[in-house]
Amino acid sequence: MQEKHIRNDLCFGTLHGNILRSDDLVSLVSNAPHQQCLVLDTNIMMHQLDILECECPATGLIVVLQTVLQELKHLNVSAYRRVYNLVTNTKRNFIFFPNECSEETAVKRIGGESPNDYNDRLIRVAAAYYQKELGDSSTNTDITGQNVVLLSNDKIQRVCTLE
Repeated sequence: MQEKHIRNDLCFGTLHGNILRSDDLVSLVSNAPHQQCLVLDTNIMMHQLDILECECPATGLIVVLQTVLQELKHLNVSAYRRVYNLVTNTKRNFIFFPNECSEETAVKRIGGESPNDYNDRLIRVAAAYYQKELGDSSTNTDITGQNVVLLSNDKIQRVCTLE
């Protein structure tokens, strides 16, 4: 038996210890080099860490999901520590979002669903939540186009649309 507490006060996660509200997220994306935020799945996070650690426009605004951090911790503690250091680095814009505890993105596991499929679905739901917010907010700002990019090298994950 596992108990999860779902919260409605998590907004869009935290950046440098501060809770991100809708206006904060829109401002961050507006000021990001490509006016996008990246949501990365576990495989990208684990295998492309060297790129993520480089300070370049492509890694300007990244959302690190609770699901991804937990998978990293289970698969590769060294990679987990490196990502944790990126999230806590005040010079970088890595947003931590506790997607499994958020009222907006917590989903129940479907009977017969593998842990990997469940985690993939959690990642897609979180990315869709960010895109919905930025899409709804973009009418009042100068943000246009695809604001959230879900990066994955998982063929099935890439084929699935954001829910």
